[in-house]
Amino acid sequence: MLLAPVADGGVGLPSLFDAREGRGPARKLKLLSVEQRKGDLVWLRYKVTG
Repeated sequence: MLLAPVADGGVGLPSLFDAREGRGPARKLKLLSVEQRKGDLVWLRYKVTG
């Protein structure tokens, strides 16, 4: 996941993780690494564990 230092704040726009109506199963993530990149980006690497 690459995170950039911006925020749009728009209503009704797609989010990082969208779901259908109702509550779906949660997925656990394990953080593998964090790397600061050029332009104040942050690169987070995860592994899906559940």
